[in-house]
Amino acid sequence: MADLFSRYSGEPLYIQLYMYYRDMIIGGSLKAGDKLPSVRKCAAEFAVSKMTVENAYMQLTAEGYVNARSQSGYYVPEISDMTVPYAPADRGEAEENRFVPKYDLSGSSADKECFDFNLWQKYVKYALRCSDRLLSYGDAQGEYDLRAAISEYAAQERGVVCSPSRIVIGAGVQTLIQLLCSLDPERSDVIFTGAQFEQGSAVFRDYGYRVLRGMDEYSSGSHVSFVYASPSRSNEFCDVMNISDRASLLNFARKKDCIIIEDDYDSEFCYFSRPVSSLQGLDGGINVAYIGTFSRLLLPSIRISFMVLPEKLEQRYADRAGFYNQTASKTEQIALARYITDGKLVTQIRKARKHYETKAEIMKSRIKRELGPEFVRISDSGFMVFFDLKTDVDAVGAIEKLRRCGLVVKDIRQAEQNKLRVFVSSASIQQDDIEISVILLKKALFI
Repeated sequence: MADLFSRYSGEPLYIQLYMYYRDMIIGGSLKAGDKLPSVRKCAAEFAVSKMTVENAYMQLTAEGYVNARSQSGYYVPEISDMTVPYAPADRGEAEENRFVPKYDLSGSSADKECFDFNLWQKYVKYALRCSDRLLSYGDAQGEYDLRAAISEYAAQERGVVCSPSRIVIGAGVQTLIQLLCSLDPERSDVIFTGAQFEQGSAVFRDYGYRVLRGMDEYSSGSHVSFVYASPSRSNEFCDVMNISDRASLLNFARKKDCIIIEDDYDSEFCYFSRPVSSLQGLDGGINVAYIGTFSRLLLPSIRISFMVLPEKLEQRYADRAGFYNQTASKTEQIALARYITDGKLVTQIRKARKHYETKAEIMKSRIKRELGPEFVRISDSGFMVFFDLKTDVDAVGAIEKLRRCGLVVKDIRQAEQNKLRVFVSSASIQQDDIEISVILLKKALFI
């Protein structure tokens, strides 16, 4: 039994038996008209209970893989549409091939030392006690108390011009981009400036937009729907966009009557100075859709982002709001609203900024000592460390060597012959692991 059903391990026993016969039917081992063993015989053959067999046969019958004939048994029907043999995925092999780095230097996850789980659990428990609110789907635009809390926070901390009525909550930035696309009847060009956002580009392409990589690809005669900008990481080095470039971008939007999407990701982590005021605030909220997220500030798994609609889209959204459903967890929205109003978010930002700054400085120091790069620098935002390194290893080879060492980095590219530009982040690893991760970097890039 164990050997026979090994590919289905982890499922309840009756599901394993069901999947066994299902795959035989789809694969053609059992053909139309063939009879399955009786319940008694099948139970004896596989050393399982009759109840297990009955449940498996009931599932097969419910899905149409077999027909039950009174006083006769279970038979395979004619399944005319199933002409391609079915090969079930070997989940064990898929798990074996999935690469899980020992040291993640891509910055794709949060440091558990930087977040108070016990405190967050208290706020989630508070939300769960709001039983009357949890009985309904809630506001499609997002819970009002959360929108009110975000409105006050964004105005004070980022200079955003907003009110609760202009804020829309969503489960992630991509969800909010989809909403913007649905509000745009033109769907012409979208220009991505600065650092590229591949997931965002994919959404626009799915909606029929032509995606341009920077202003250089734009021709003056074409119509632009959106300009996507990340002022807190305006280029590959995550530099903050200066005020002159911000003004030029706003002038372009006014001239072309298009909307700037300001993705303010990582703005709270501009630790060399106070974060630069938002584009949206400079614009007065007319032509800029401001998007913020709590994934970096709290946890990536808390999928709550928000968008401040530009003035020109506020009424259009209000007319269509009834067609949209809320995608973010109502429980987490309630918890987050209280978390913000109690001042915990501001405290968390200060704590996270100091913690990530310390780790970035340690990472930079260890890279200078161990690798001796031509230059090494910490980005203006996000605490990413990047450096140029002379080495005989090319970029493709370096990625494979890093993988064998159990490492993944943010990016690595060929700067020129015998020189790599490497981007790493210490955000996802513990402070005590920075030393060994840099030593492994050295091993991968020099051997």
